[in-house]
Amino acid sequence: MDSIYKAKALERLKIASISKEKELYNALASNLYFAVFNYIQSILGKAPEGKWKHLGIFSHFSSRCVENTLYSKEELKEFSKSYKKLYELRRKADYFNTNFDYEDLYKLHDVYYYFKEVIENGYR
Repeated sequence: MDSIYKAKALERLKIASISKEKELYNALASNLYFAVFNYIQSILGKAPEGKWKHLGIFSHFSSRCVENTLYSKEELKEFSKSYKKLYELRRKADYFNTNFDYEDLYKLHDVYYYFKEVIENGYR
């Protein structure tokens, strides 16, 4: 695991936690997403073409995790489902002229606790 990317993931998670506490939901979605992105980078290490792309990083992550038995296929399915939810919430927070509705806030709350556990402790 790359310690620099892991430290970045933890720092962004801390900012996400503060954002959640202060009910700053756009900041929560954005910082939580990048905490997860940095966590994935910490597992993958250096990108083959100099940087990881947001849409392609999960397939590399999933392959690496299966090859090295870091996460089971069931755990990766849950991770993928939560990552996709978070990606859409982050896009809504950063790119669209709209507010989160109740359903979005429920999803955001759910993925926050899920990824907080993953980033801090892993699955095992």
